[in-house]
Amino acid sequence: MVSLKVFCRRTPDPAPMRVMHVLDAMGGEDALWGKERAVQALMRAQRESGEIVPELTCFMPGRLAREARAEGFRVVCLEDRHRKLPWRALPAFACALSGEVAAVVHTHGYKANVLGRLARLSGVRMRALIATCHGWDEKTRQVRWYNRIDRRSSFLSDAVTVPDAAMAGAFTHADRIRHIANGAAPHPLATPEERLRARERFGFGENDFVVGFLGRVDEPKGALDVLAAAGRTRDAGVRWVLGGTGGAETNIRLAGFENVRLLGFIDDTEAYLSALDAYVQASHREGLSLALLEAMRAGLPSLATRVGSTEFAVRHDHEGLLFAPGAVDDLVAHALSLKDSPTLRRRLGDNARSRFEFAFDIRYQHRAFLDLYARSGASSG
Repeated sequence: MVSLKVFCRRTPDPAPMRVMHVLDAMGGEDALWGKERAVQALMRAQRESGEIVPELTCFMPGRLAREARAEGFRVVCLEDRHRKLPWRALPAFACALSGEVAAVVHTHGYKANVLGRLARLSGVRMRALIATCHGWDEKTRQVRWYNRIDRRSSFLSDAVTVPDAAMAGAFTHADRIRHIANGAAPHPLATPEERLRARERFGFGENDFVVGFLGRVDEPKGALDVLAAAGRTRDAGVRWVLGGTGGAETNIRLAGFENVRLLGFIDDTEAYLSALDAYVQASHREGLSLALLEAMRAGLPSLATRVGSTEFAVRHDHEGLLFAPGAVDDLVAHALSLKDSPTLRRRLGDNARSRFEFAFDIRYQHRAFLDLYARSGASSG
């Protein structure tokens, strides 16, 4: 267990620090994806600490903006037409930053990162400028172009943070890069009664062995590898469920495997994870998956690919079983190992919960960012 004294608050400043989180895109009207959920968790932890007054600025409205506003956070939505040309949002962004207290601007994602740097160059007042790269999706030429601009302009931010330390090598100005791992809010383990109710809610039998996926149901996230594994375990008593939406849904439906279910976007991730026997992350590329951390928090053993910082979070045969991206044979073998050994599942799950508490509690991330904000603000001043 983590010692509570790690989180003892220092004497707060007379005025809490103002921090504006800026997002370049949102999960949509009804969804929250990894980046949005990571920012939401951090904002909540920052406000709870009493040391920071966080607020949200985004290019378009969506679920994160609605929920943040309902929770009492200040929220500013820039006009949607500025998403492709973020520099057009500069006047509205400068207005959002106005006020007696200069804000630390914390941008998330390539467009927001570029907007923050343009605002600094144009003379907009800010206490410090921090950028976070949550990961790079380079499926289109336009996105690859944006990512290159983001990486090459990193020197215009006081610091750039990455959830995966290996990402630092992609930046031109490596001296600005800081590794700060993602975190998730603490949450108690589900009781046996809560787990049983969750399994009934999602339609899992008491004796079913259920492996669950959470995220975008597309090829880069390994959804088709999960489908292939399901096809090879149809007669082995393994059920596979996918929480999320994405381009691979049609393939999964057309396959027609009885041991696969698409659940759509999952609102209550805690209940969903508590209903599973194991968690699968089959991503072909990843930074540090928030869903993986939440699965560890739920005490689940993971079947995970050796990508990004996954091996930093999940050690093979300690918190989970690892395999190479696309190695469906290994995924199947690991799933069957967990199915056939409740003792192995229990050991890996207990270790995963302990690992989460030791390294990935959101309060660690909050403290790391608070220190970075303070240092960057002092150097900028």
